[in-house]
Amino acid sequence: MSSEKNAPTKSKKQTGVKLFKNFTSPLFKLASMLLSQLEYIGTFIPGFTYLYTNLFYRKMIAREIKAAGVEPGDKVLHVGCGSLPATPIALVRAGCRVIALERNEKSLERARKVAAWRLNKKELSMQLEFRHGNGLGVDSSGYDAVWVSLHVNPQPGIIQQIIFNLDQGSCVVYRKPTAWLSQFYPLVTPEELGGNLNSQYLTGWLGKESVVIWSQDFEPDEKIVSQDDGEEISLADCRIGEAGVITQIPDCQLLAPLGLRPGKYVRLRARQSCGGPLVVQTAGRKVAVDRDLADAIRLRRKSNG
Repeated sequence: MSSEKNAPTKSKKQTGVKLFKNFTSPLFKLASMLLSQLEYIGTFIPGFTYLYTNLFYRKMIAREIKAAGVEPGDKVLHVGCGSLPATPIALVRAGCRVIALERNEKSLERARKVAAWRLNKKELSMQLEFRHGNGLGVDSSGYDAVWVSLHVNPQPGIIQQIIFNLDQGSCVVYRKPTAWLSQFYPLVTPEELGGNLNSQYLTGWLGKESVVIWSQDFEPDEKIVSQDDGEEISLADCRIGEAGVITQIPDCQLLAPLGLRPGKYVRLRARQSCGGPLVVQTAGRKVAVDRDLADAIRLRRKSNG
């Protein structure tokens, strides 16, 4: 008798969870509307925007930026900036060049207004560009990193497409629901996305955590640098396939545009014959480096231990 009474209750609970997680359900739409209204209020009150950003985003974004290894000059895409573009603003302040996508045109206009409050004219004109779009048709190649917000719909399909087109060595950062928030949003795990992926989870709060995903043969700079026993050698002395993090470069203006600067993870891919250049992979692309320059580039080689 007891099991028969409990069975319908369990069924109702499962149905409720499924309904919440359906992007077309009235409950999900209600939750999205409430979030949208909260951000809408912030577009009229600069003080509220400041408090909202510091309460919900500042520490989370700082952890994401560190884990993703993005640096000044890197090109970053953010999908789903909303009316309060806290993530694009933080990335711009970190020195990145940012493209912010938003599918709702009214939210896009509000985001431009908020960004004008928080950033100076040079940052707005040189480092941040707002575009209309939902992420499904965007080409993610050419970006050092891509951020995907939790409320983006459909988040699983957009993340999968971004990973498919992502350059080798680049990463995607997305927000995943945990605890009570997992009742409202579909759960996307790296294992479900398939392919050769290397992921890192970052602890969040208020029902969120962040996930950073790289391709399998790319390793975050932090993991390499933390190897105290890693030997420091010149790039020219590396064997084919060896990798490490650059610690020193010569005074040459040609290197930075190629993505070769201190802190960058690099892998030697080939040596051209007859004294030709070395072919190095970094930040999702392969570049040729003169042998004399390669001899002056120092890096901490990954330890085999």
